[in-house]
Amino acid sequence: MIDLSTNPFNLNDEQIQKVTKICNDMTLDEKIGQIFCPIGNVQDEKEIDEFIQKYKPGAMMYRPLPSKEIKRIHHRLQSQSKIPLLLAANLESGGNGICLDGTYFARQMSVALLIKKNLLMI
Repeated sequence: MIDLSTNPFNLNDEQIQKVTKICNDMTLDEKIGQIFCPIGNVQDEKEIDEFIQKYKPGAMMYRPLPSKEIKRIHHRLQSQSKIPLLLAANLESGGNGICLDGTYFARQMSVALLIKKNLLMI
């Protein structure tokens, strides 16, 4: 059994009881679904609902779309999932990894170079 009261979880007794209840109440299909993070390619609300109900994923990742569309999709995904989803994105170079209108920052090597030259303080 995992000790949820220690690192990296550090949960209190009430939180541990809640997590334990969620796990105990999950069906086998829900437990299996938690290990998957499919790339979302549907935007239609009915298709999103059907996908979540059928596969019960633990996470979803969408490629860049307009921010309003991403917000709508993420809200729909969360509203249809029994267990809150992890929402993944390629954010290595900024907000443009999830939103077409997101801000590009820099790739990792560019950031490292800026830090090395003391042009960027973190």
